[in-house]
Amino acid sequence: MTFYNPRKILLFAAAFLFTFSLIGAGPDSTTIIKKLETVWPMHYRNIDSAIELSRQCYFDARQLGHERTLLRSLHVLGVIEQESGNIPASLNYLDTALKLATKLNDHQRIGQIYNSIGASYSHQGNWKTSIKYMSLAARYKEAHGDIRGSVTSNLNIAVQYLQINDTASTIRYAEKAVDICTKNKFADGYGQAITMMGEIYLYANYLDKAENCFHSALDTINIEAEPVKGIDIYKGLSQIYYLREEATKCFEAVQQMDKLIGISGKKSDLMWLYQGYAQYYFLVKDYKKSEANARLSIDIAKVTGSLHDVSATLDIYVKALKAQNKIAEALEAFELMSHIKDSVSSQNNNESLRRLQAEYEYDRKENEIKSLNNKSLLKETELKQKNYLIIIGIIGIIIICGALVLVFRSYNKSKKTLRLLKVRTKEVEEKNNIITNKNKDITDSIFYAKRIQDTFLPDLGGTNKLLNEFFVLYEPKDILSGDFYWFGEKAGKKIIAVADCTGHGVPGAFLSIAGSAFLNEIINERGISQPQEILSELRHLVIKSLKQTGAEGEARDGMDIGIICIDESKKKIEFAGANNSLIVARSASDKVSADDKTFEEIKGDRRPVGYFRGRGLPFTGVEVNYESGDCIYMFTDGMPDQFGGAHGKKFKRKNLVQLLVSNKQLSITEQKEKLSGVFNDWKGKLEQTDDVLIFGARL
Repeated sequence: MTFYNPRKILLFAAAFLFTFSLIGAGPDSTTIIKKLETVWPMHYRNIDSAIELSRQCYFDARQLGHERTLLRSLHVLGVIEQESGNIPASLNYLDTALKLATKLNDHQRIGQIYNSIGASYSHQGNWKTSIKYMSLAARYKEAHGDIRGSVTSNLNIAVQYLQINDTASTIRYAEKAVDICTKNKFADGYGQAITMMGEIYLYANYLDKAENCFHSALDTINIEAEPVKGIDIYKGLSQIYYLREEATKCFEAVQQMDKLIGISGKKSDLMWLYQGYAQYYFLVKDYKKSEANARLSIDIAKVTGSLHDVSATLDIYVKALKAQNKIAEALEAFELMSHIKDSVSSQNNNESLRRLQAEYEYDRKENEIKSLNNKSLLKETELKQKNYLIIIGIIGIIIICGALVLVFRSYNKSKKTLRLLKVRTKEVEEKNNIITNKNKDITDSIFYAKRIQDTFLPDLGGTNKLLNEFFVLYEPKDILSGDFYWFGEKAGKKIIAVADCTGHGVPGAFLSIAGSAFLNEIINERGISQPQEILSELRHLVIKSLKQTGAEGEARDGMDIGIICIDESKKKIEFAGANNSLIVARSASDKVSADDKTFEEIKGDRRPVGYFRGRGLPFTGVEVNYESGDCIYMFTDGMPDQFGGAHGKKFKRKNLVQLLVSNKQLSITEQKEKLSGVFNDWKGKLEQTDDVLIFGARL
């Protein structure tokens, strides 16, 4: 285990030498520029100190009266105010800087300032204005042959389009940045541009293209010399292999990330590392290790304040808990994930992409600042450096002694941490045993509730006496369901209901049990058999039992339901629906297109069974004639609303109706098998969205 970070020691040395060099120095141009060079790395550690230093540089530059130094200080101050969230102040400083750069005819700086103004509007969430200024920056830099600046601006524009979900424009500008690098043989810029291109493709779910970009970046970047860039590449590759379920490749990518984090010492990236291990162990079904690594990733995110980046970790954490049947912990983690997603959406969308944009831009600026120093400044620096040579030797000894003290303290602190970790691990194991027992009790209770709910559903074996050919496709989202069906017979007529109650799981199950009981009372006890009257009575009982008054903030629980009454002697169907329809597929035609009118859709009223503004309005009854061999269908919205397919979109109601009509010639058993197969193929590995209920029968 490494107990110290060599980079920290070097930073300590650099800070010490810089402080010593300022002793006795007045506000000359060289001193101001050197201070400005430290502002950006400082803001990562302490934004308040960075603001204070950048403001001091600005006041010193004004006092000095050197316009180019003043221009540079105005630009830096505007960007640091932007990072602190003070956008009005940022725009004010940047506007002043733009006017001064125009006066000095500093073409390179003008392009940079346009880009910075665009970034300020990006922080406000004003994407269109941000794109406007960044486009000005891109055109300006291209016109003046600034290759590095052109690459930066096009990548920044791509990021802005990503914020407004314009994937096509995002990819177009990112590809343009890569093309500029290729055309001009700009190797350093190409590595960063192609990495970001890979991240954009990954975000858009173009996994093959993303993988090609990351491998191309590996061919360009020396990851041993630049391990931080390598970490970003392998982080992207591990995500791709996890999504493809390629466990071996996922593990290899995570191991490479682990190695590079050890080289770079960038502890904040441990969050991504443990996320990668959690995903790998989930793929190989070692759910305990998956849970433990996800928990470590979340804990690090809490410490570093990076919870907005931890959604993917929470997702795998919830899945690992579910796989171990840890229901209570999974629910708690799911609530945390929802809270974080809501919080992130209220913060002008994706902060991490803005940070990527800023880091890339200022990596470029640091190189530019060094190249812009004129000959007189270089001569002054050389004279001062000669005076430092003797002092450096003494300071070097002091630094080495200080480093040894730091290493010793880190070692002792790490031993103490390991002891505390062992104690905490034991406590966690004890708590896990308690939670496991509680989870078992909760799960047993839910399964018992399911047995109760099943008693209220019709016996499909017994229903065969009611209908000769029918099917019911019933796929609850959870153990309990908010969808239910009801079969019965009254006055020689066969009555069938298909309903979708508000919610699913436990809340939906309560309402579905009540709905079944209400239908038994209305039809079997009161003798009501007309569908529209059944719906009116059912609405009255739901409103009364839920004590709905229409008060502000009151829950609008209820159900969408379709009811049919079949009179076989007259070959007629009576139908009434509340946000539900009846599909009648005619047997007279073998055509399957909806345009050829091989089916008829009888729509219900557009209001639910429950409290509604027009609750006094009666439900509408419709009569339909049928012929022997016709098929009828009723369904809830579970299958139309299911996400899936190649692009993760909804199945849609239109496609379900077309599927039912196109398979009407099949036997009832084959129709159900076809429906079930299509649903499972469409859903794939995505989570089921809602309860699914489809009823079909051949008359």
